[in-house]
Amino acid sequence: MELTIYILISLIALVIVKDIYLLIRITWFFRKPPDATESPFVSVLVAVRNEAGNIRDCLHALIKQNYPTGKIEILVGNDDSEDDTLAIANEMAREIPIVTVIDIKKLVVKAPGKMNVLVQLIEIAKGDIYLFTDGDTQVGVNWVATMSATLQSGYGVVTGTTLMKKRNIFERFQYLDWLQAQAMVKVLEDEGVRVTSLGNNMGVSKEAYDAVGGFRGVPFSITEDYELYQSIIGKGFKPIHIYNKNSIAISLPMTTIGSLLEQRKRWMYGVVRLPFIIIFFLLLNALFIPLLILLLFSNPVIGLLIGGIRVLVSSIFHYKLERLLGEKGSSLWLIPFEFYQSVVNLTTLIYFLLPVKARWKGRSF
Repeated sequence: MELTIYILISLIALVIVKDIYLLIRITWFFRKPPDATESPFVSVLVAVRNEAGNIRDCLHALIKQNYPTGKIEILVGNDDSEDDTLAIANEMAREIPIVTVIDIKKLVVKAPGKMNVLVQLIEIAKGDIYLFTDGDTQVGVNWVATMSATLQSGYGVVTGTTLMKKRNIFERFQYLDWLQAQAMVKVLEDEGVRVTSLGNNMGVSKEAYDAVGGFRGVPFSITEDYELYQSIIGKGFKPIHIYNKNSIAISLPMTTIGSLLEQRKRWMYGVVRLPFIIIFFLLLNALFIPLLILLLFSNPVIGLLIGGIRVLVSSIFHYKLERLLGEKGSSLWLIPFEFYQSVVNLTTLIYFLLPVKARWKGRSF
């Protein structure tokens, strides 16, 4: 029994030590972002499929950018949408000169999907910088200027901060999950551990993109952002993750558990290729609640003490993150969020291991 308690405490302590380390490291998030030296021509690339309900908001956010109008183009690639996405996008393009819509018909990579769209959009893009976002995402007014300035300061790939809308409990849990996960990714990246980028809030220089042969030169994947990111840093270009108000993009969360698991199964193809130490801590984080429950049965006093420490550290951590991003506090949701995170992460692992194909936007991969 004593050995069991010792093992439980050791594993739980590792999670809390990780949390404290992250809390200390986020102090570096407050560093001033670089100022732009010039305004290069920027191509914003938006691959869309069945986004009739979102494409207007996405494009309206992009045309409100604090960036010289003559130095930006917005290229929308329609990926065989089955709703009114193409019609709505074309209607807006007729009214907004900087918007161009391409109805993607050709297949130039292994399978249809986002990578196939982006390949063809970039081949007609005029920019020295390529910025990527999605049809269900709305960026802030300083997004283009911030991402562009960062790439000008010596980086080959930049990742902004994506937040989820939070209109109900399920969406708020996803918001907290994204908030926390991106902070972890930034800390790792600042320490030189290369993880991934986000396809709905990402930018690359034309020089870096061309150096890897573009999307045609990287392995085909349904996690195209991960493949491009890894290929670019493999060529010696530096990555950076920005965690501030000006890099924020607001995206739509999944509406059902089923769609959430489909999304996460797709992500898992990138996760399993991360360094072992990251996978270990991700698994340990998912097991935190089951381990704590076992400890509570074995030694309630120590279990309650350790659980209280975790809640305190997590509360301070999320408070600092939200203050940095100008978001309202979510500390009251952290205890139920811990249960949500354990259930979802463990269920995702099981679902990933099942011999069924990943599905996304109505397609199987």
